[in-house]
Order: sequence, then structure tokens, then C-alpha cells
Amino acid sequence: MTKLVRLLFFVPLVFSVLNIQAFLAKFSGASETIVQAFAYLNVIVVLFGGILWFRYREKFAPGIYLWFFFYLIYFFFALIANLVHETEPHRLLPSFIPLIYLWAFAVFLSNESSQFKVRKLLMVTFVISSMLTILFYYFNFSLDYDGVYEYGLNRSGGVYGDANNACLSAILGLILVKYYFEPKSPRGRLLKTAAVLISVFAILLTFSKTGFLVLILVMAIIYRKWFNAKRFLYSAIAIPSLLVILYSTAVSKGWLNTAQLERVDDIVNVLTFNYSEINLSERDVLLRNMMGYIEENPILGNGVQFGVSIRGHNTIIGVWADAGIFAFLAFLALLAYYLLGSLRIAGKYRFMVFCLLLSMYVYMLSLQTIINQPYLVVVFVFCAYELRKGQLASEKTSETVHTPEKEIQLNP
Repeated sequence: MTKLVRLLFFVPLVFSVLNIQAFLAKFSGASETIVQAFAYLNVIVVLFGGILWFRYREKFAPGIYLWFFFYLIYFFFALIANLVHETEPHRLLPSFIPLIYLWAFAVFLSNESSQFKVRKLLMVTFVISSMLTILFYYFNFSLDYDGVYEYGLNRSGGVYGDANNACLSAILGLILVKYYFEPKSPRGRLLKTAAVLISVFAILLTFSKTGFLVLILVMAIIYRKWFNAKRFLYSAIAIPSLLVILYSTAVSKGWLNTAQLERVDDIVNVLTFNYSEINLSERDVLLRNMMGYIEENPILGNGVQFGVSIRGHNTIIGVWADAGIFAFLAFLALLAYYLLGSLRIAGKYRFMVFCLLLSMYVYMLSLQTIINQPYLVVVFVFCAYELRKGQLASEKTSETVHTPEKEIQLNP
């Protein structure tokens, strides 16, 4: 019975990570009504799974309660804002989908055995997404153009039809593979190396400026033990030299088109802190536009999913635009709890959770969909339980350290 119930979580999660709904909408020939019915069926399946698994649940992680509190504040003020401004909530029913996934997977992942299975599933599906990102680029396939594009793609959008989302999923897959795939055999180690290379190559093919920066930060954290003073000096010389050689070769061989060369130049400007020369792709204009609406209604906000409706392209500030200052502060507190918690726990949990959070937090500054995508909500739920696991491990370590001292006091 439990195996069948687990499928109620696994299937919708795979569909979300691989964005199956978009493929059905583009290529199945089905009507919009049928495609929407498929999307809501996934939500119903997850909700039903949560209800069935509820009797097996264990205690929620503290981070889960913070999410519930945030959503309570968010919808309370956002809906009041819609009433006060006499506006219709933007896509009200879809805005509850992340909350349903949050509750259902909070119930499911409260069991440690479920955490292991979901972790493995996320890792595999993210790597599959990276493989498709590479294949789509090779075959000139894009969801933006409803199939094969007649001209060469400037960047790969993967299964999402968006390069930044494809890049983020590849980075998350890379982190999970590095920290959780621990093969013992040579074949397994070869498979892990292949998965890492696939993820990195997919990231590069998205030509995401944000993604390239996050990749460097994540790789520096993952391989931090490799760097001593001598290796750091060698790397500081060798890596820039290698990048210059690769860039020069790509230009001379014509491997990159004009748009790609411009993005590479922007990546160089980001890494050299030459901010005045960075092309922000109108993100600054969109942010200023959203800030104008915030200045008009800073307390209540402008209504459910308002930031998405005006294409604000900023998850964090978008919460303020939607539901006002109190929801914004609650969201900042939630993010701070996760980040500070990841720095206080012991062992590999610290760096794994920190890397996952770092990736999503940085992308919150340029994407408006981080807390709207069901699979990313599941990643946050997973991190909440990893934080709790790490905190328990830290407490056990602390008790072990202090035990001899207590014995001396009891037996002078």
C-alpha cells in the first residue's frame, strides 16, 4: 500500500521537474482545457497522497511551520489588497498549488525513508533535465519556438523554455550528485563523473550570467578542501589563463555567435566587478517599475501574484509588491532562518544545504518563479528536514563532547 501511495508523490514531482505539462500544451494537440485539467489532476494526486500519508507522518521540521506562517501572512494581506484596490487576484487558483505541494511533501518527507527516496528522485530527474538541455541545444529545439528553430539558438532553455530555470535545475542536480551520490565501484565513480560533467556542460550552454557566477561559488565550496595556499595560487593563474585561451579559440573558430559573445563579455564583467558594463537584460527597468507600485502601496501590497503579472523578475521584492511589508519581512525571516541554520549544523549537511540555498537565493534576484514552481518548493521542504537532521547531529556531537566533563563533576 505504501508503495502505491509513494507514487502519488513521485509521479507529479517528476512531471514538475521535467515540465511535462508544457510539452503537452505545445505538442500533444490537446485543448487548453485538457492541459489545465492534467495540471490540476497532478495537484489533486499530490493532495490525495498527503491525506493518505498523514497517518504515517512524524513531526514537522521547524522550517515547515515558517513556510505555513509566511503563506498565511501572504494570502491574508494580498487578498485584502485585492479587495481594497478592487482588483481581481492574478491566477488565484494556481497560486495555491505551491502551498498544496508544501503541505503534502512536508507530510511525506517527515519520514526519513521518504527523504532518501525523494533526494534520489530529485537528483536523477535534475540530471535528466540537464541531459535534455544539452540535447535540445544540439538539435536546435526550443519550447519558445514550438520545436526546432530554423536559426541557431543563442542559449538552451531546456525543458523549461527558459535558460535561467534550466541553469538553476542543472546547478541543483550538480549539488545533489556531489554530496549524495557516493559510489564504491569504479563504474559508479565513472557514472558520478559523467553526471557532474553533464550538469556543468548544461550550465554552460544556458549562457546564464547569474548561473555562471553561482557555479563558481558552488564549485569553490564543494572543492574547498582541495585548495591550499599553493594550489590556490596555481589556480588563480591557471584558471583565468585557461578561460582566456578557450575564449580566444571560440572567437577565432567561430564557435560562438554575436549574442553568445556578448553574454560571455557580460560574464567577464560580472567576475571582474565591472558592473557599469553589464547588460542587465532590462531587469533593472522591471525592478524600478515594480518599486513604483510598492511605493504606492507599501503596507498592503497590490494583490495576489501582482509581481508576476507585471513581470517583475524578482521573487523577493515581488513578495512585497504582492502582499506588502509584513509579508516581505516574514519572507526575509524565513530565508534568514534557512541560511543561518545551514551555517550552524554539522558535517556535510552544512555545505550541501548552504549550496542549495545559495543557488536559489541568488536566482530569486532575477527570477519571479522560485517559490511558484512546485519542484522548487519540494527542494525547500527537503532542505528543512536536512536542517533538522543536521541540527540533531550537532546536538549529539555537543553532548558527546561535554559528557566527560559532566562525569568529572559528578564524580570529583
